[in-house]
Amino acid sequence: MARYKTIDIRIWMDEKFLSLDEGTKLLFIYLLTSQHTTPIGTLSLPSHVIAAWLQNDIDTVSKRLDELSQKGLIKVSSLGLIWIRNYLKYNPPANPKVAVGYCKFFDEMPECALQGDVAKAVICSCKSRGKEYLDAVKTKLQIYIQQPNKSDCIETVSEWYRNQEQEQEQDIYIHNKQHTQVCNEGSAAEDGVCSGCFDESSFDPDEVIDAPIKVQAAQAQLEHFDSVADDQPLSLAQLITGCKQLGIKLGHTPKTEAIASRETITKEVLRECAKAWKGTNTGTGYFVGILENASKDVNTVIPREKRELGPDTITDKQASFFASKLVRDSGFCSKFGKGYQDYNVFASKVAANIRNPRHFDEYKPYMERIGLLGGEQ
Repeated sequence: MARYKTIDIRIWMDEKFLSLDEGTKLLFIYLLTSQHTTPIGTLSLPSHVIAAWLQNDIDTVSKRLDELSQKGLIKVSSLGLIWIRNYLKYNPPANPKVAVGYCKFFDEMPECALQGDVAKAVICSCKSRGKEYLDAVKTKLQIYIQQPNKSDCIETVSEWYRNQEQEQEQDIYIHNKQHTQVCNEGSAAEDGVCSGCFDESSFDPDEVIDAPIKVQAAQAQLEHFDSVADDQPLSLAQLITGCKQLGIKLGHTPKTEAIASRETITKEVLRECAKAWKGTNTGTGYFVGILENASKDVNTVIPREKRELGPDTITDKQASFFASKLVRDSGFCSKFGKGYQDYNVFASKVAANIRNPRHFDEYKPYMERIGLLGGEQ
């Protein structure tokens, strides 16, 4: 059972929802967030159970369910099956495996005509996500749809779904996956990951009234992201923008918020996570898992030996080794060795100082000159 469920903030701008009284609004939000609601927006729950949860009488709940049905927000069968009509519009399947899992909920439904409407909605949601999603459910769900011809059925489903959406604003999720290989506006990025393009198709123009303003805002976010240094920890907003650059749809969730709060994900780490994920043929949930592991230990995606050495990445062993070499360099000793009579004492001080960013920058030209940086270690 999912601990979190999504409610789009635009519900508070929806004319139908706003026209409801407070009690009916609460009932609808209960249906959206109930532990009994399946991932496809159905629940088989008698009125008296809902009444108990909301501390209402049965007649009041029945009247409010009727109102939600009349408003076109839900459908209710005579056998007690309730379906939230636009649930999948805001909760599409994360990957084809999740879509396959949707089919099991039909076995748990009472047999009724409403099953066909739900099946059509699932097929349409999967169709909008891509062929792989559609193939995962089409054959299994055809039996619930009163259409003998499969190809005609899919067209009919699409038409049916559009008719439902005429009553509310269109917001079909666009899955932008073409950027994981080649940038359409430039050359292929390093290791096949696009890291420097902006594509308006990754934004839904129907989501706001003035699409160009949204595009301008996104471009401003992108410009700000491009100005962030490669080794600077990314904020949550920057992390989401960076993922959009890479063709990955990342949302603001408790998990992504926790990832950003650790202040360990940089541009470099983000790109490595994308490279690690793109070959797995899995959904974004798996990518978030890679990000989470990297936020706790960047060595899961960038081994120490591959990372650029700096005051925050150098190990104790490396610091001691570097110091032992630096104190033998005449140029280094003439600048930093005044007052030291013992090499070991001087080396210990240098090893401690090398972790300080200011001292590291001072020592860097000498480390580069004697081959400690930029060479084989």
